Amino acid sequence: MTHRFVQPCPTCGRKLEIGVELLGREIACQHCLAEFTAADPTATQSILDDDSALLARVEEVLQRADHLLTASNNADANLTAN
Repeated sequence: MTHRFVQPCPTCGRKLEIGVELLGREIACQHCLAEFTAADPTATQSILDDDSALLARVEEVLQRADHLLTASNNADANLTAN
């Protein structure tokens, strides 16, 4: 049993059933003969979602670090002034 996924041709838009063994390889659309790389768009979206979540977490950590650094600098300034 061959596993397949559906990918639209980037040129003509036709939906093509592509065998998973062709993932990452150059293929040609059977309708318009345009060449493109076979890629499962659902897998790509999952990666993008993971990247977005990671970037949001990084931003949160950076903001927290900035807040702590500012508080630390203010505390040092108060000690120096006294």
